[in-house]
Amino acid sequence: MSQRKQTQKLRYTTSASDGFFRRLMSPLSWVIFGLTAVLVVSLPWFVVTVAQVNFNLAGWLVILAAAPVTAWAVLESLWRPDKESGVVGAAVQRACVVPFVTVPVLVLLSFAASVVPAIRQRFESHPWPTNQYESEWTNSSILPTDGTSIMSWLAFLPIAWFFSTLMAGLAIAVVVVAPVSALFTPERFIQDNKMSAKAEDRRRNTVAVRAMVFIVPLAFLSSGVKVAEQGSGWWWIGVAALVGLVAVVYFIWATQRVDHKARAKMGAFRGVPNPADPNPDDARR
Repeated sequence: MSQRKQTQKLRYTTSASDGFFRRLMSPLSWVIFGLTAVLVVSLPWFVVTVAQVNFNLAGWLVILAAAPVTAWAVLESLWRPDKESGVVGAAVQRACVVPFVTVPVLVLLSFAASVVPAIRQRFESHPWPTNQYESEWTNSSILPTDGTSIMSWLAFLPIAWFFSTLMAGLAIAVVVVAPVSALFTPERFIQDNKMSAKAEDRRRNTVAVRAMVFIVPLAFLSSGVKVAEQGSGWWWIGVAALVGLVAVVYFIWATQRVDHKARAKMGAFRGVPNPADPNPDDARR
């Protein structure tokens, strides 16, 4: 199958011709965003009106309230690939852009809810912990202590929401979207990353792409070298994982065949040259 035929076979849901918001989020993502907005507005009232509040649980609900919409928008890249960015590229872009669309709106809604006299008065009169709320999970509370102003606490939310949404989106893109795309739709992954689509290179590129699935777990396990006690079991697992990670990266580099002409056309970084690849300088002529 030629590269042209393979390109026609693959379909993309969004492209540069679509509007910014449609390209960024699906209708279901906007519904989740609306539900998140309702939660953000109602949560302050809930916290200050319920007599028995689990401070730790309520605190994490506040911190993570903005994360689901970003996580879902990123996950949708698996079945909403973008023509220009592909699957993984679209996932990373949505992970970085969606928070800047959703979080400011949620912050404004939170501040609007905080100026309602009933909520403000109940917040200030609520029996918050005197110093720190201690539980079996943590020695500190991420909810306000006694005497804290509702405005000073709400000023903390933008930072918390931007951090939680970015981390959730990037984690989904790296841990879920990239491995699933490489494992189950290698042809799309090959096309998106401008790898050779020649018939003689298709099998080896498929093997190289699917080998990328091992990078994330090996990178995670290799952290044992840094955090575990030297000589312990986890330390040796980290050492083995680090060696395996280097071996997998080398295997991918040696196995894959890159379409340097396509990469040169889009101005992409061509990486470490592989002698088995076509000469990238010839591709630019």
